[in-house]
Amino acid sequence: MACQYAGNEAKERQILPCRAHLTMVTPENEYNLGYFDMDGHRLPTTGRELQAMLSDVRQRALRDAKASTTFKCHRSRGVVVTANNGLGHSLIVTGDDFEFPKTLAGFRKVIAALQERFPDLMDVWAECGVDSAASVYDLNEVMDYEPWTGEAAALVWKKGHSTLA
Repeated sequence: MACQYAGNEAKERQILPCRAHLTMVTPENEYNLGYFDMDGHRLPTTGRELQAMLSDVRQRALRDAKASTTFKCHRSRGVVVTANNGLGHSLIVTGDDFEFPKTLAGFRKVIAALQERFPDLMDVWAECGVDSAASVYDLNEVMDYEPWTGEAAALVWKKGHSTLA
C-alpha cells in the first residue's frame, strides 16, 4: 500500500520514474524495508502522448477553476511553455506568454531553441490557466471576469531523459 501511495504521489508531483527506498519509521526505530521501482510521472515519447498530456493539462485546469469558483463560464488562457534551470529558477515564466507549439516538429524546435538560448536548461513544462465569469457576455464583451481561477502544469521535457526532442 505504501509503494502504491508513493507512486501516485510521484505522478501527482511530476516526479519521474525511479528506484525508491522504503523505510518504516516508528517512534523507537527506523527499519529498512528495501527498494522498489516507483512509476512516477512519464514524459511523452510520441506526438500522440504529448497531445494527450496537453489535453489533460487543459482538463485539469478547467476542473481546478470549477472547484475554486461559483462562476459558470470558463475560458482557457491557452497552454504555454515554462522552463527552469538546474537550480529551479525560472527561465521562462507563464507571464512571458510563450505559446506551446501545436505540432511535434514545433515542440522539437522549441526545445532546441531553449537549449541553445539557455545552456543550463533543466526542464520544460506545459502550463494552462483558466479565466472565469458569470456569463460569456461578461467574459468576452464587458471583460468582467476573474483571471487565473484554475491552472495546471505537466512536465514535458527533462534534461538527460529520453523524450521527443
